[in-house]
Amino acid sequence: MSPKPAKSSVEQEAGSQKPKRGCWKPGESGNPAGRRKGSSRANLLRETLGPDRLTAIIGVLADKAMGGDTTAAKILLDRTLPPLKPVEPPLEPLAVPEQGNILASAERVMQAVLQGALPPSQAAAIMAGLTGLARVREVEELEQRLQALEQLETPR
Repeated sequence: MSPKPAKSSVEQEAGSQKPKRGCWKPGESGNPAGRRKGSSRANLLRETLGPDRLTAIIGVLADKAMGGDTTAAKILLDRTLPPLKPVEPPLEPLAVPEQGNILASAERVMQAVLQGALPPSQAAAIMAGLTGLARVREVEELEQRLQALEQLETPR
């Protein structure tokens, strides 16, 4: 592929304004003749089968699952039980590390993980918090340095 030719200064000035994004007003459909709300395949199937047939189908699935059909059991369980998520015990309240002690705090967190006293997911959350705290302190320190330099500067 050949590179695009550079635009002349006239072309750049003429094209400096970006075109307006989209031509539809908020809340206005881009395809007014499109699919209506509530007309999904699942809704159509539900309406076609009706509540009596759906109940019968669920009953058949339950019977098959109780008879050892693992596929039927999986379908029922996937639709009725939420997926399991890890539940971890709450942490004891922690103190915010003093200035310069963020590294020591991070090392204590890693040591707790290695000893099995802290789950890795909680350690990741704590480390993210320590990282954010370090960034805030870094910005604060840079701001103080800048103010000190501005005060040293003499007007000419």
